[in-house]
Amino acid sequence: ELGMMPALQHIRFASNPGLVGTLPLSFSSLSTLHLLDLSSTGLRGAIPPELSRLEQLTDLIVTQTQLEGTLPLEMGQMTQLRNLNLSHNLLLGTLPDLQWNRLKHLKVLDLSQNKQLTGQLPLSWNFQYLETLALNGNNWTGWFPDPPYGSSLVYIYLHDTPFL
Repeated sequence: ELGMMPALQHIRFASNPGLVGTLPLSFSSLSTLHLLDLSSTGLRGAIPPELSRLEQLTDLIVTQTQLEGTLPLEMGQMTQLRNLNLSHNLLLGTLPDLQWNRLKHLKVLDLSQNKQLTGQLPLSWNFQYLETLALNGNNWTGWFPDPPYGSSLVYIYLHDTPFL
């Protein structure tokens, strides 16, 4: 069991469709984990709030799986995140105001192609160091918030998105 390896820093099981089930809660005990890549697997279900215990996690990449449900508010506690990529899943609902301003190190945010993410973008977004923002292929409404003064944004992907 991976949860019994407390010094583990990287887990990359990408492109492994035989990996099925839900995100294991035992991952939340890996306090030294920096990278978790479970893309293109057979994982399904909700993102467990317990993942927020991964306080050293810098890269959370879970694309092209069957993740569903909403983003847990507790993700705002993952203050070391640099890359949050949850694209091509079945996430739905509005984005919670999970204290996005606490994610000061975030450089890449990719929530594209979830189709069922809706509503307005949180006003608490203040990604001073964000370089890539991919929100395309969802059902956002309202206005796209102005990037902060001195923003580092280089890429913004909003195609196939009904912003006003």
